Amino acid sequence: MFDVDAVVSANAASGSPDASLMIAKNGTVIAATRISDRLQNTHPIHLSTLWNLSLSTNDYIELFIENNSNTVDFTVTRAVLRVS
Repeated sequence: MFDVDAVVSANAASGSPDASLMIAKNGTVIAATRISDRLQNTHPIHLSTLWNLSLSTNDYIELFIENNSNTVDFTVTRAVLRVS
């Protein structure tokens, strides 16, 4: 078992769309890790999530950020993924 912690700083290209950050294992999003907030184009917003996962050899972890409002692009300015 491993603790997976993720912190992402992101901002929107324009406006204030709603966004979600999620952890995925082997390409499958873990729905319970979804955390949402409203991004802004004036300064980065910080999203963080965590989960406890069973990992085996060749498993991989991904982070996904999703626009829940429209088609505005995001810029991720900083991201930290910790597996311990």
